[in-house]
Amino acid sequence: ISSRSGPLQRLWDSYNPGTPFVSWLGTFYDQLIHTVSSEAAWCNSTFAAGTNTSSTNDNNESSMTAPTQRYPNFVFALLSSFLSKIDKPYRARLAAALTGATGSVLPLESLEQAQSTAIDFTGGLKSALMALVDSATSTTQSDINQLFTPIHRQILAPIEALLQGYPDRELNYLTAELQEVASTC
Repeated sequence: ISSRSGPLQRLWDSYNPGTPFVSWLGTFYDQLIHTVSSEAAWCNSTFAAGTNTSSTNDNNESSMTAPTQRYPNFVFALLSSFLSKIDKPYRARLAAALTGATGSVLPLESLEQAQSTAIDFTGGLKSALMALVDSATSTTQSDINQLFTPIHRQILAPIEALLQGYPDRELNYLTAELQEVASTC
């Protein structure tokens, strides 16, 4: 998996701190979908190609059964491993990008844009991963949905955490503003 994650890491490392992170995120996600789609296509062509020509062993199972049934897991493991690796820097970049000026409230529009971008990404990613549905390997949409759920959570969790903390941050900001107004009266 680590040898296949190099392109994903280079993609992540291509971020230039001078670029607005939330707008760069959409481009990153688009390229990530492309990379995952390529991996899924590679797995389909590499592992599924042998399903019709495999021999049977003493257990009367296809010698290709294990790899062909596991290749969807390979793509998900690659993606999950990469997302876990960048989780901490992703959260840091996201928090830095969404931090308002000192004493100001978190820019809700930027947070909503990040959430919308992540939701669009998860939808596109799920569509790309549906390419792993293959009757020759008994991989079903239900299998893909089950494998996708933890990745979906992994992608949205940092944004949801910021959204959940938004009301408290806004309250603190408004309280400080009211105290400043009250002190001038």
